[in-house]
Parts: sequence; structure tokens; C-alpha cells
Amino acid sequence: VKASGADGERGAIYCQFEYNWGRLMEGVGPLAPLLRDYDVIWGASWSPLEYLALARVLATSDGPVYVHPANLGEIARIEALHPRVRGIPQLAGEFQDPEAASSLPAEQRDIDLLVVSNWAPFKRHWDLFNALRDMPADLRIVLVGQPESGYGMADIRELMRLYRVPQQIELRQSIPLDEVHRLQSRSKASAVFSRREGQCIAAVEALFAGASLGLRRDAMVG
Repeated sequence: VKASGADGERGAIYCQFEYNWGRLMEGVGPLAPLLRDYDVIWGASWSPLEYLALARVLATSDGPVYVHPANLGEIARIEALHPRVRGIPQLAGEFQDPEAASSLPAEQRDIDLLVVSNWAPFKRHWDLFNALRDMPADLRIVLVGQPESGYGMADIRELMRLYRVPQQIELRQSIPLDEVHRLQSRSKASAVFSRREGQCIAAVEALFAGASLGLRRDAMVG
């Protein structure tokens, strides 16, 4: 975020996602020398966050531990874990620029449903495909994703085959963010099917683009 400066001015490092917390600690070795000149903000990827990763940060440092949570409701819990933990009362969705999203009028929106996620099973594409079996075959559905944990677009195509989805679904993989925004502006609705998410930027972007947003009733989404 910023480098350290003269006269003891501290720098700031933002480390997002718990697996990157481990990479940072493994890469720099002991945190103490780094923390003499920098404050590290540890950004959570999950709601709730991975508490074992937070315990590791606490065990390898002796100063304040600043945590950027994925859910504001978790701040009291993480601060109760240890007196050195400080929760930052802000979400990553607040970093999003609403001006980056365009919003087309309803009559120009040609995508009935857009789902932006990765291809891993926890995104629960099977819930979508199960529902689509009973819906009109002429619906235009677009899925935007990227490989994750060894799962790719071929796995999604196989799920579609197993569920005998009647719609001709368009799959897009690892496309630029500007292109995602254009698809969001063309969509009538967007949906998130996972039961556990972090700050779920795709949901914020869909709302900025003027699309209806669907979430599971039982989901924990920041």
C-alpha cells in the first residue's frame, strides 16, 4: 500500500487471503524485522476467516495484528480471540468504484442470468443446474469463471451433461475485468449459490450494474 518513509514513518502492506498470509510468512521468515517498519493488514478471504491462520500470525509476531474481516459481524469474535487483534470496520466491497460499472436499461439487457465465480465445487453449480432443469429452455445463461483447486470448465460441462440442462449455457473463462463488467451491465439478474463466501465482490459489482441479486437464504456471505 505504501513504503516506509523517513523519520520513522511506517509503511503498510495489505495481504489478502489466508493462503497468502502463509506465503508472506514463509517468504520473509520472522515477522519481527518486517514489522519494525511496516504494519501488515491481514485480509480475510472467508466468512468466518481461517482462525488457524490467524493464530499463526499471532504466534510469529508480538505487536498489533490488524485484520480486515470478510464480515463485519465477525469483528467482535476475532478481537475476543486475543487482545492484540484489531478488526478493521470495513469491507473490500467498499473499495469498489460504482462508476466502473455501467447500467443498461431493462430493454437492452439480453442476459437472463449471470453467475460469476470460480469452477470449484463449493460454488455449488449443481444447485443452479438442478433448478434450470425445470425452467424455460430459451433462457440465456452466462457463467463466468476460472480454474480453482484443480477444477476447470470441463468439470462444469460434465455437470451440465449429468443434470441434462435444457438451456444453451455460455461459459466464459478467465476474462478481463472490464469484460465481466460489461456482462454484468447486460444481465437482468445475477446469483451466488455458495453457502460460504468471503466479501463476494461479484455480488457488489452486480448491484452496481443494476442487476437483481440472488443469494441462498442460509449463506454466510460478507
